[in-house]
Amino acid sequence: MRKRVIVIMGGIVLLVAVVGASVWLLMSPPNKHTTKVAATPVATKQTVVLLDKKYLQDRVNNPDLQVEAKALPEALRPYFTQQHQTLLPPGVTMSIDSSTFRQDQQDNRAAAVDATLSNGQVFALRLVLEDGHWLMMYAKAK
Repeated sequence: MRKRVIVIMGGIVLLVAVVGASVWLLMSPPNKHTTKVAATPVATKQTVVLLDKKYLQDRVNNPDLQVEAKALPEALRPYFTQQHQTLLPPGVTMSIDSSTFRQDQQDNRAAAVDATLSNGQVFALRLVLEDGHWLMMYAKAK
């Protein structure tokens, strides 16, 4: 049973990673040498982490697939809900370590943070800022 759960989690992580990478490429600017314009101010790192740590954890740890989907960017939600499987196995929860939050210096809409599952597994989460919330693009086992 444990091996099956790990295989399922691996499949979900892989699916989210592939779809996330595709969306990430689609959202990236086509030319890095374009003229830069003033960016919309983003909340400070501490404020964003404190607000979204609870936001993400509450959604990922929720057993309702529709609630859990809200932890993902809008573009990934249809692919996720079609799988009819939650991100975490039953009884497993995720805890985000906000001290590991790292906002991308090249793109202030991207960040990473570490998360630990209640079964001891540690993941690096790749986040994207969408509608004022840090959402999970994909997770990679550490």
